[in-house]
Amino acid sequence: MLKVVGQDIISGNMGFVGTEPGKLYRMGSLNGVAEASGNSLTLKRCKNKPLRGLTIYGKSEQFKTTGANSFNVDSKQSGFVSGIKIGDKVEVSQNASYPKAVYFDEIAVDPTKRYSFCFWDGSTVLSNDNVRIRIYNDDNVVTEIPAKNNVVNKKFADGTTKVRVLILDEFPKLVGMFCEGSTLKAYEPYTGGQPSPSPDYPQEIKSVVNPIVKVYGKNMMPYPKDNTVRADGVTLTAKDGKYTLVGKPTKNTWMNIYPQVISHTESSMLSEKPLPTKGKKISMINGSVGYSLNFRKVSNRDKVFTIEHNNATLADEDSNGVFLYILNIDKTYNDTFELMISDPADTTSTVFEPYTEQEVSLPYTLNAIPVPSGGNYTDENGQQWIADYVDMAKGKLVRLVDSAKMDNTQSIVGKTEWLLAVPAEIGLAPEEITALKSLHTYAGVTNVSNDAEAWMQVTYNT
Repeated sequence: MLKVVGQDIISGNMGFVGTEPGKLYRMGSLNGVAEASGNSLTLKRCKNKPLRGLTIYGKSEQFKTTGANSFNVDSKQSGFVSGIKIGDKVEVSQNASYPKAVYFDEIAVDPTKRYSFCFWDGSTVLSNDNVRIRIYNDDNVVTEIPAKNNVVNKKFADGTTKVRVLILDEFPKLVGMFCEGSTLKAYEPYTGGQPSPSPDYPQEIKSVVNPIVKVYGKNMMPYPKDNTVRADGVTLTAKDGKYTLVGKPTKNTWMNIYPQVISHTESSMLSEKPLPTKGKKISMINGSVGYSLNFRKVSNRDKVFTIEHNNATLADEDSNGVFLYILNIDKTYNDTFELMISDPADTTSTVFEPYTEQEVSLPYTLNAIPVPSGGNYTDENGQQWIADYVDMAKGKLVRLVDSAKMDNTQSIVGKTEWLLAVPAEIGLAPEEITALKSLHTYAGVTNVSNDAEAWMQVTYNT
């Protein structure tokens, strides 16, 4: 008989099995061995014992394009282009009002078709009149329209043969999408109107390189270095993962608390390695009304996950910095609070647990080929892979992919001809075996992750 004993654990006479999406948990004895697979794992009902097994697999990813984008951002040239040709040359002037103006290669268009386009500076859509589309026909008669925000389902006037993008200001992270169709397609870089990878437009194959495996306790929020900072009437002290706020603010203020505790008068530090907040619960334990903790999103440092005292939120991406924002209210603080990053199903996230961590670096590149069947692991999306892997229990690096055959002008999908005829087994160095076998679970909850988001299989005592 099976019964639910927790939000994500089903128990029965034969043992238990987790039900967390995207993870595989095999049935094991209630006092025996359990197995979990995934690229980030939360192990339940652990004992404080060494891992029985750990296998980390390779993965190789490669960007693909369809050739839909007609805007070549790399064709940028300086100047205020009129769009009119004198002989074979485009007339370019220097306009004192727009000293930073740049223009790009012509884009051929068909006035009987529809087009959609958008331009960004990094992740921010350009929304002012500094982005323009110059439109001209074979006689070089020029008209102009703004290209701010998303322009969709645009039909150009009869006689139009080409357009040109003109940018009147400096946008250091400029990207754009100009495509045929009534809707804006997903962004892809310009590849000359042809699919890629190709000999003309190779695409890098990114594999798992020198992965770092980390084993944590329940709390995955590391401590910053102990420090005390003062600003605008308040003092913040960080010590052993606990934060104490004392004083009465004289104005709204903020203090960086991770990766370093610094006052707002100094640069806001960002961590080199993101905090593992994606899909996790972020909790602020204790504290009081009047201030909030803000986790900066990796995709955009100006966007944050915000939490207040005795509250939690579920993060949808990783974070690379945390700051405390304190409101100027009529209040004198003498508070101590803690931070937790934990499993989303954790029902004890209001109980602080100190941060603990073990770490092992593996100096290997692990390649993989996506295949429709016959893989040695299946990822969370159902994709099978034939992958190199490191097996802790056997003390072996096993290579299945011939890295010398990998070619970034070709798609990696289904390239079984890139596999080795015979798998190559290589013994790990003694110090690597020792380091791997020193990894252990913590009593209760243990988290296992790696910085490459590589697939892992873990066997542990329950």
